[in-house]
Amino acid sequence: MVNYKSNSEYEPLMRNLSIRLQNARLANKYTQARLAKRLNVTKDFISKVENGKTPVNPFILREYCRLFNLSADTALGLDETSSVPLDKELSKYFNQLSRRGKRLALSIIKVMAEQTTK
Repeated sequence: MVNYKSNSEYEPLMRNLSIRLQNARLANKYTQARLAKRLNVTKDFISKVENGKTPVNPFILREYCRLFNLSADTALGLDETSSVPLDKELSKYFNQLSRRGKRLALSIIKVMAEQTTK
């Protein structure tokens, strides 16, 4: 069994997870109180989770992921290609484009994606 309290990787992992969960909540315009009600927990519990004071149990992680359309890999920092704030910003600007602008942006993104996989 791993003793997480003595593991130097545990604290940064939990801190980053907490930040990602909080960012997902904020990106979806949920208050801690609204989320707490939805998950049937207290606002204080949500605050402690998002501030890294309480470990995130699998149930809470699953519910954050389901509710905010977040992959567990992204929440845990295993998927470095995804970022909730970045996705939100891209979506914001993309949605401001005309239909022609969206087609052009999509073409540019496709070329960039093809270049990265080569």
